Amino acid sequence: MFLVLFWIGSLVLRCTGADSNASCIKRERDALLKFKQGLTDPSNRLLSWEGEDCCSWEGVGCSNTTGHVIKLDLHNPSSWAMYYTPQREFCDSSCLGGDINPSLVNLTHLEYFDASMNNFSYAEIPSFLGSLKNLKYLDLGFAEFAGKVPHQLSNLSNLQHLDIRWNHLTIDNPGFVSSLSRLKHLDLSGLDASNASDWFHSINMIPSLVVLRLSNCGLSHTPLILDVNFTSLTFLVLSDNNFSSTIPRWLFNISSIRYFDLSSSAFQGPNFPQWLKTQTNLFKIDMSNASISDSIPDWFDNISLSIEDLDLSYNHITKNLPKFRKLSAHLYREIYLDSNKFEGPLDPFPSDVAILDVSNNFLSGHIRQTLTDNGMPHMRLLFLSNNQFSGGIPVYLCKMQDLNFLGLANNQLSGGVPECWQKRQGLLVMDLANNNLSGPIPVSMGSLQRLVSLHLENNNLQGEIPVSLKNLANLRALDLSGNSFSSTIPAWIGENLSSLKMFNLHSNMIHGEIPPQLCNLVSLRLLDLGRNTMTGAIPHCFGNFTAMIFNGTKSEKTWSRYPYPYLNYPHLAYDDHTLAFIKGTELDCSGAYSSPLCIESERDALLEFKRGLTDPLNLLSPGMQKCLKTAVRGRVLLAAIKLAMSSSLTFESNMATWEVPHHLGNLSNLQSLDLSTWNQDLTVENLDFVQSLSSLKYLELSGVILSNPENWLHSINMLPALVELHLSSCHILKISHFLHVNFTSLEVLDLSFNYFSSPIPRWLFNISKIQRLDLSSNAFQGSIPREMGNYSLVVVLDLSYNHLEGEVPEKLSNLCNLQDLNLANNHFSGESGHIPKSLGSLSSLASLHLQSNDMQGKTTPMSLIILDVHSNRIEGEIPLQLCYLASLRTLNLANNMVNGTLPTCFGNFTAMAVKTQDFGTITVILALPQLESCPEDALPKGHEKVEHPWKDGLEMFWFNIGLGMDFAAGFIRSL
Repeated sequence: MFLVLFWIGSLVLRCTGADSNASCIKRERDALLKFKQGLTDPSNRLLSWEGEDCCSWEGVGCSNTTGHVIKLDLHNPSSWAMYYTPQREFCDSSCLGGDINPSLVNLTHLEYFDASMNNFSYAEIPSFLGSLKNLKYLDLGFAEFAGKVPHQLSNLSNLQHLDIRWNHLTIDNPGFVSSLSRLKHLDLSGLDASNASDWFHSINMIPSLVVLRLSNCGLSHTPLILDVNFTSLTFLVLSDNNFSSTIPRWLFNISSIRYFDLSSSAFQGPNFPQWLKTQTNLFKIDMSNASISDSIPDWFDNISLSIEDLDLSYNHITKNLPKFRKLSAHLYREIYLDSNKFEGPLDPFPSDVAILDVSNNFLSGHIRQTLTDNGMPHMRLLFLSNNQFSGGIPVYLCKMQDLNFLGLANNQLSGGVPECWQKRQGLLVMDLANNNLSGPIPVSMGSLQRLVSLHLENNNLQGEIPVSLKNLANLRALDLSGNSFSSTIPAWIGENLSSLKMFNLHSNMIHGEIPPQLCNLVSLRLLDLGRNTMTGAIPHCFGNFTAMIFNGTKSEKTWSRYPYPYLNYPHLAYDDHTLAFIKGTELDCSGAYSSPLCIESERDALLEFKRGLTDPLNLLSPGMQKCLKTAVRGRVLLAAIKLAMSSSLTFESNMATWEVPHHLGNLSNLQSLDLSTWNQDLTVENLDFVQSLSSLKYLELSGVILSNPENWLHSINMLPALVELHLSSCHILKISHFLHVNFTSLEVLDLSFNYFSSPIPRWLFNISKIQRLDLSSNAFQGSIPREMGNYSLVVVLDLSYNHLEGEVPEKLSNLCNLQDLNLANNHFSGESGHIPKSLGSLSSLASLHLQSNDMQGKTTPMSLIILDVHSNRIEGEIPLQLCYLASLRTLNLANNMVNGTLPTCFGNFTAMAVKTQDFGTITVILALPQLESCPEDALPKGHEKVEHPWKDGLEMFWFNIGLGMDFAAGFIRSL
């Protein structure tokens, strides 16, 4: 690795600050100008590309001696982290795009080409790059390329650095890398290599390899025996794959490895890997989420002397924590042992530990008054949350001057918060929530002037909120809820803590009036004063908290979030993308209470709204109570928006001729919004108004034309409470492929009947609560991502009528709740044309649609009600195992190559109402029965009652089964 960095540095030195005697070569300048013409450059990054001397242009480097262009660095200067936020749209404003012009082949001396972190809109990597024979460094990572990796790259025999990570690329034949004999750095992370065979054998042909990164490549097997040839390998990353095997023994023979990452790769435990015993040079080990359920062996103490970074989190490791000794060099180490089953006390750690995370375990006992002999002076992060620690908070924590994050939440700590905090401490986040702490907030806590987030909720703290906290001018989150504070709300909170975004005093004994100074908290997004004994009126200014209804402007390019690994602690990060709300808007009433009368202003608003409508059937008359879907015409007046406390607003299936007023965004309590229309073209030019609807749970825009809004996804991503989102037939053209998902409560997502033509974006699979996903009738390309197997709660999955191809991934077998799977009308094929065996383990599956693909099959679940596989390549006789599908109501085998006679058991399909047969063409008529309605109270949560199209009679299905060849392999799994 260090050799690679030295080589890159030397190359940069050779081609910067071109010698005045080395002028730009005209042929190469013309090639660059032609290359520029094919690019889109929204931020004018190439503005300097004019004039005669191309060697002085931005991103261009020339040889000091020959004047030839040897370096072209066009990587996006924006942070790579922007690609994982809802602000990807802002990043796009600085992305180069367009076409990579073949004129680049005229740069025959080019050694360095970096076009990473741009957006080439799913174009293929140009094959002519393989003609740049002098190329030593090629980086096209994060650049939105798609298709297959061109085999012409194998011609780059001088290449030493190849990085094409995190594009939408597939690798069917990894053999192209075996020709790159000088390669030192290879990063293919995020590419789909699930169909690639012998990939390790190809890579083993590169003895010079130092860095190998193959994270999230869909790899599923490694050779058990391999004569290791890449003996210089130092960095090896195989994380986020699906090997489903034990760690191969040949890995033990690579003695040069120092950085080793096998996290989340399905390597099977349960034993702690013994081969680590011989690896004395490792400085980083990441085996998180590796199914280890063993205890830490005694010999681990011997290799800990060299390990600077250890991550064994998210396993099932038992017994006591491992013991560590101080590193031999003057280095600081990071230790992540969280989310395991460690138990026992917290023994001392070496003083060189900078990050220690042992949260989410079963550790107990008192936290020692010192974790080391000198107080761990270099500690930056200490996470002990979610254990069973008892006793008091040790005073030595106040001596850790470099400590930034302190997490002690969810334990059984008691006593008072120590009065020892010092101004010179660097604490940013303190989380002491959910313990048994008592007494007052220490005055010295006001000395922590860098503090950003303070969590003391759900303890037994008493007294007043100390005035010293007014010194915490950087505080963004202050949570004191669930305690026994008995003071009034201090006015200085509004005067001094102007950066507050979250302020929570819920469930205390706060009394008195709400101070008007709180109106100064213009950044406030969450304010909770409920369950106290306050009196007086709610200040009118509370309606002016604009930060609660609008989340930034398009000009903002900041993203305030604590960096990894603190994302595991979302309660610590009330960051800039979090919408919040006012809680407790209802007032307690005492005395006589009668039935509420209509509020006059709201009655007037309703009457004004009615006057703007035409009502031919008198639906809005006082006595009309019917819920008819009859059109109400007219203009929707702003009077409707005056109903500021409305929780539901519906204009579904009406013919209103109107533009959506942006004032809808003022309905901060709105939970359900239905603007769907199937009768006419309703166009919404801008979806910014939805960003402020922070309470919205149901959004129905089906039929509304959204072809113009470029930021539709960014706006909807501002709705953290959203449960259902319906955007069918909205004429949407594009979908972002890089998104930090904010609507994590989403259960139903319908994007059907749009114009998406890209691969399925991977951020979709971060929505862990999804139950219904409909992406049908688009033009999605590529294969089904492996991550789709993470949808453990999904019931309905519809990917039909797209351009998806390849095999159906085996990981779909993880969808244990799946009842309806529709993959029809794509280009799927199985291994040797067979339907994957994984579908056979879906015990809940009732409806399976695979028609119009290119499949054969052996497997079908046994509980099927609907089986539709027409228009495939199914051959042979109808297997008798079909007789076991006693619940079968629909069977469609049309347009295959089935021969023979109908099984006599077909006459026993009692679930089918009508069966006839015409043995001339083996035509089967199977009919759907009249189904008995499911009682509404028996429907599962989230499933609406559906009226079946055959309710009033039988719908006939004709299945033409043509003649074909042998069906001995069988379509149904053998019993």
